[in-house]
Amino acid sequence: SELATAEFTWSIAAGESRVGNIEIPASAMSIGAILLTLDVPSGPLARMLDVRSALVSDVAQPSVTPIRPANGAIVPGRFDAAVRVVDAHSSISQAELRIGAGAYQAMSPGSSFPGEFRFPVDAAEGPLTLQARARDAFGNLGVSASWSVTVDRTPPQISIQNVVEGGLYAVPVAPAIQVSDANLDATTILLDGRPYVSATPVASEGNRQLYVSATDRAGNRSQRSLRFVIDTTP
Repeated sequence: SELATAEFTWSIAAGESRVGNIEIPASAMSIGAILLTLDVPSGPLARMLDVRSALVSDVAQPSVTPIRPANGAIVPGRFDAAVRVVDAHSSISQAELRIGAGAYQAMSPGSSFPGEFRFPVDAAEGPLTLQARARDAFGNLGVSASWSVTVDRTPPQISIQNVVEGGLYAVPVAPAIQVSDANLDATTILLDGRPYVSATPVASEGNRQLYVSATDRAGNRSQRSLRFVIDTTP
């Protein structure tokens, strides 16, 4: 289909040349080859003067946006990194992720959202920097801003004092629970299935069960359970 037309009326002497311009709206063009023709459309000199082909190419860089994990997130040792790659004019030929100071590694297309590319990361504990880049079909390279996460592979530590598994006690006891973790998120303490406050005296006779669970912000989880008996009857 015809993209644009320009008409020129010139009187040209022998050996003289003229220059004319034609504007083609960007919205009318797509990536690929176009054909340019110069002709005299009518009259005794009507003829095709010249035909040239031109290639409409993409010079814009792809946009690469980190999606997950979020900048500053606490993550487990194994997690998926995902970015969104967008190019308005051409397809994406490659997307890569760099972990720390290592080499870029190829990412795979995902399906969670449009333009998703993802990579399974397995990293040691500690701070970690990520950066992604993508190249389109015309070789234009787009690079994301770097973003940082903290890898936490260590589950919370649970300590229970004043009672032991299978213990038999002739006096009230006060189990003391301590949970430690650099990124602790939630702790649950139950005595016989009901919420229990650490170091509260337990005097009622019978078989008792203490349960403690803890989760950190990376999703690491620990739990401990022990049974003991209180018998204060002589």
